[in-house]
Amino acid sequence: MCIKKDGSHETLIDLNQGSADLEVTNGGKTAIIPMMMDSKVTAYEIK
Repeated sequence: MCIKKDGSHETLIDLNQGSADLEVTNGGKTAIIPMMMDSKVTAYEIK
């Protein structure tokens, strides 16, 4: 979710139930999110 200065927000990505603690790596350019209910790990590029 992106929260703007005026208080409005925008959903950036819709995740399934079970997303766990995330890690941001690669100098803040990659978010790694474990999906516990799906038994997988997903990486997203941050622009």
